[in-house]
Amino acid sequence: MSIGRKTDYTGKTFGDLLVLSQKWERGKSYCYCQCLLCGKLFWTRKDSIASGRTTSCGCRTKYKSVDITGKVFNYLKAIRLDHKAEGVEFWLFECLRCGNQKVMEKSLVVGGRAKSCGCLKASSESKEGGIKALKEYQKNNLTGTGTKRDVYESDQPLCTNKLNVRGVCFDKRRNKYLAQIVFCGKQYFLGRYKTIEEAKKAYDLSREMLVNHSGIEEIKAALASINADKEYISIKEYCLKHGYTSRAGIRKRLRDGKLEGKKVSGRWLIKDSDN
Repeated sequence: MSIGRKTDYTGKTFGDLLVLSQKWERGKSYCYCQCLLCGKLFWTRKDSIASGRTTSCGCRTKYKSVDITGKVFNYLKAIRLDHKAEGVEFWLFECLRCGNQKVMEKSLVVGGRAKSCGCLKASSESKEGGIKALKEYQKNNLTGTGTKRDVYESDQPLCTNKLNVRGVCFDKRRNKYLAQIVFCGKQYFLGRYKTIEEAKKAYDLSREMLVNHSGIEEIKAALASINADKEYISIKEYCLKHGYTSRAGIRKRLRDGKLEGKKVSGRWLIKDSDN
C-alpha cells in the first residue's frame, strides 16, 4: 500500500482510530485522528497508522479492560459495561442489599472504596452495629485507660531491640541501660541503670503501676528503691573520675583482685571508695 503524500486516508479507520484529516509538514505526512475507544483527538504520523504500529491513542494499553461480569464485590454485583470516559470504565452494578441498580466507576468498586449503592452508609442498622462492635472490642481488648491488653501483657521485645528485653535499651553515651515505657500514647522515661536486670525490673514495676492507675509520683518513689548498688560504677566512669586513660589496665587489676569489683551481665563494675 502506498503511503505517499497524495494518498488520502480521510474517513478511513485503522484499528481504533478514525482519520478526520491530514497534512504535510517538514517532509512528513500527518493524520488528525479520533480514538474510537475514548474519543481523544490527536495528530500522528501517517506511516505509523498505515503500517499498523499505531492503532489507538494509547488508552488500550493504559487501561486494559478486564471482564468482571457476574462477579460480586462486597454488596455489588457487576452486570455489564455501561460506557467509557477518557479511558475510565463505568459499569452497571446491582446492589445485593437493597436490589437497586446503579452505574459506578469500576475502579472504585473493585478497589473496595464503594461497597454498596449508598444504602449501607445511610443505614441506621449499620451505624448501630458499628457502635456495638466498637464497645465490644473496647471491653475485651482495652484497659480502662484505653491501652490494648496484649500490649502491656506481652514481654515480646520490638524487632529493633538489640538487647531482646522489652522496654530496655543501652545508652552508649552514658554507658548505662535506659528503661522507658509508652502507655496510652504517652512516653515515660524510667531512668538509666547500671545493669540490665535493674532496668527490666523498673519497666515491669512501672507497667504494673500504670495499669493500676498509679500516679507518676508513686512510680518515681518505687523506682528509687531499685538503684541499690550506688557504690559500684562502670570502668568508664571510674577512669573519668580518677583520671585513668587505660581501661585495659583497670580490667587487669580487677582480674588480679587488686581492685574490688563484680561482674554483672558480662560487664565489670568497680566499688568506688568515695561513695
